Amino acid sequence: MYEDRGVPAFSFIILVREHYRNRPEERQRLERLLKHSAEIHRVPVYLLMCKRNNIPLSHVSLLPCETHPVVFEEYLSAGHYLNSVMKMVQSPYGCVLWSDMIPEIHLDSQLTGWLLSHTPLCAVPILTDSSAHILPSLSAPVSYTDRQLRTAAFLPGQDGAKTLYPTDYAGIYDMQQLNGINGFDTTFEEGYWQLCDLGFTTWLRGRTIRSCNGATCRYSGSTAIEDQSPTSHSRRFHAKHFGYTIDSSGLPVVGRGQKKHLPHSVYEEYRYHPISISTTGRSLISNWESEGISV
Repeated sequence: MYEDRGVPAFSFIILVREHYRNRPEERQRLERLLKHSAEIHRVPVYLLMCKRNNIPLSHVSLLPCETHPVVFEEYLSAGHYLNSVMKMVQSPYGCVLWSDMIPEIHLDSQLTGWLLSHTPLCAVPILTDSSAHILPSLSAPVSYTDRQLRTAAFLPGQDGAKTLYPTDYAGIYDMQQLNGINGFDTTFEEGYWQLCDLGFTTWLRGRTIRSCNGATCRYSGSTAIEDQSPTSHSRRFHAKHFGYTIDSSGLPVVGRGQKKHLPHSVYEEYRYHPISISTTGRSLISNWESEGISV
C-alpha cells in the first residue's frame, strides 16, 4: 500500500558498533548484511557510523540499492544515531539492527498487516545467537527501590506480548510514533537506562512496545551483554519518572532509603514536572501485568 505512493514501507537502519574497526571478520559480517539488504529486501539502507569505524564509503556506494551512509565525527549513543535519522527516513517503518546482526524478516504485506493491527511504537523481533539459539529478548519492570529499577528478561512466547523496551535497540520502529515522543532521551547513556527511559516514556504516553514472532534477528558474532548496574543516570531516571523530594536543608533528593542529592542541572530540568509524576512510574510497574497482554 505504501509502495503505491512511491514510498517503500520499510527501510533498514544499520548501527555500527563503537568497537568496529573494519577488521577482516568484521568487514565480512557487514558486507554480508549489506548484500543481504540489497539483494533480498531491496529497500533503502541507512548506515550509521563514526569515522573511527574506518568503513570505506566507496565500497558502500557500489551496493545495488538506495544506501545512505551517515558518518559522525565521534561515536555517539545508539539513541543519538537513531534520533539523527528519525526525520530522514521516508518509510513509515525503520528496521533497526546492528552491523553484527543478520535479519530474518519477510518485509511483506503480512508483516505490514501485523504492524497496522497491533500499532506498536516498536515491534521487537526474536533474537538468536550465531548458533540459532533463542535469547531472552523481552523485558518487564519488576520493582524500583533506592534508585534501582529491576527488570526481568524472558524468552519470547505469545506473539504481540508487551515488553518494556527493545533489547539492544533491535526492532521495527514506527518512525512517526518515535518522532511523536521526540525519539530517545540522549541525556541518558547508551544501553540500559536509555532503553528503560524509552520504555517508560512510550508506555506512559499510551503507546506500546510488543514482541513480533514473525521477525528474527540473528547475531553473527558475540551477543550483546546488558549492564543493569546503577550509574549516575539512575538519579536522572528517578527524577524524570518517579519524582523527587526536598530534604530538611532545602536540597532536592531522590530515593526512599539511602537518599541521594539530585544534581542541580537535573533538578532544574525536572522541577516543573507535574506532581503526579512521582507516582506514575510506580503505577506502571504495579499495573504492568494487568494492562493489556500479560507477560
